[in-house]
Amino acid sequence: MVERSDGIIIRDNRITYATNGFTDVGYGILLQQSNDAIIFNNMCERISLAGIESQYGKNNTFLNNNCSNTFNVGIVLFEETLSKIINNTCNHNIRGIIIMDSSITLESNQMNQNGHLGCILDKVYDSTITRNTVNHNGGEGFWTTGLINTAFTENSVCYNGEQGIWISGSRDSIVTENSVCFNNYIGVQCVGITGFTFAFNQIENNTYYGLSVAGYSSDNIIHHNRFVWNNLGGTSQAYDIGNNTLWYDVDTKEGNYWSDHKRGKYKIDGDANSKDPYPLNNDLERADFYYLTFILSFPIISIIIFRRRKIKTNRKW
Repeated sequence: MVERSDGIIIRDNRITYATNGFTDVGYGILLQQSNDAIIFNNMCERISLAGIESQYGKNNTFLNNNCSNTFNVGIVLFEETLSKIINNTCNHNIRGIIIMDSSITLESNQMNQNGHLGCILDKVYDSTITRNTVNHNGGEGFWTTGLINTAFTENSVCYNGEQGIWISGSRDSIVTENSVCFNNYIGVQCVGITGFTFAFNQIENNTYYGLSVAGYSSDNIIHHNRFVWNNLGGTSQAYDIGNNTLWYDVDTKEGNYWSDHKRGKYKIDGDANSKDPYPLNNDLERADFYYLTFILSFPIISIIIFRRRKIKTNRKW
């Protein structure tokens, strides 16, 4: 354990079967109240609690560590401010990474094939969660609650045993350009969220709904997402019992792509009686615009053909 030590560097260690000296309970690396530390290129495996855990620190960097094959969790951060977790591997644990009561950057980490959850984010604020791979976990890929002002972008969340992404009790955040696919329940499950924007996500082949807005959710905007073959056999790829959910962008009057859309508005399941009034085509362009263009152009094309036939008929040679 390292306590109240600022600016330290811990690197290139291999730690296995760590205990606290009295029982079989222990950490690989444990920091407490330490700031500006760099934890780099360490391997922590077969650990009973956490491969790496840091508490009450600021501006710490956790880079290129491998915390796989522990008996519990790969990396844990608790009450950290402005810390960075970048390019770490946390596979084959019970849980991959847990972040609580913190403001962080979580970038380019691998959290795959964990027995339960890929990643837990609990009361995370003013944070960036980007380019992480969270696949093939036994439960949810991401389980998040209490997100505030957080950007959740460009993550791969696929083939998980339950929801791809669970979000509850959260507000004022953006979820964009993520791939959420082939999860064994709902792609993105939202409960009690407010002021979220979901845009430009690929939500594909999830067993049940691609995206569900439930449980006292309000004032959320969902647009320019591609919903592809979710909830096969159902009547809709999304579900909404929230309040004032907009399934389109107000400025552009553009909604989402729905692979099962046939014509007109796209109806969303749920008691909110929501609809996407402006469905898009596969290229995320207005589907109704191109249909209308074809309908309007058909008489013009017919007139041109008729005139050509008439001219040809009147010719003497």
